[in-house]
Amino acid sequence: MAELTIEEKAKLAELLSERDRRVRENRIELFKPYPYQKKFYAAGAKYKHRLLMAANRIGKSYGGAAEVTFHATGLYPDDWEGRRYDKPVKIIAGGQTTERTRDISQKELLGEPSDPAAQGTGAIPKHLIMGTTRRAGIPNAISSVLVKHVSGKNSKIMFNTYEAGKKAWMGDNANLVWLDE
Repeated sequence: MAELTIEEKAKLAELLSERDRRVRENRIELFKPYPYQKKFYAAGAKYKHRLLMAANRIGKSYGGAAEVTFHATGLYPDDWEGRRYDKPVKIIAGGQTTERTRDISQKELLGEPSDPAAQGTGAIPKHLIMGTTRRAGIPNAISSVLVKHVSGKNSKIMFNTYEAGKKAWMGDNANLVWLDE
């Protein structure tokens, strides 16, 4: 096998770097759900309320982020058997506290909150994040995110907390609510 020239090595390095960027900024494209996740998603076509209770560290949060991403973008896997939305949706993602919501739901959807360069490395592809609104008083916390839907309009994902009490949850008309932890 012939040795590569300096120019060929540079081009190869450039191509590998671009591949890595695409993988990093479009994680959902490589997502292959476990059988329990597929069953959970499929149940969404029949049931309005679902609960996924399982062991720690097996993919529940990323699985939830994946479903939120599919609905927010309208980009469903070919084998998707769950409920589908053909127009932009409003989604509420909730967690115990603002910090936990930031560190779990927000991280799984958008990427590492403490690293601005990581936005777009979560389940939502970077090129589909149209804008975010910061949450006042909590470092790196997002209040909401606009996501490009296949219809050309934007879906909206809002982050909420259980600690805010029931009044914080009243009045919002959402198509989907994802409660984590």
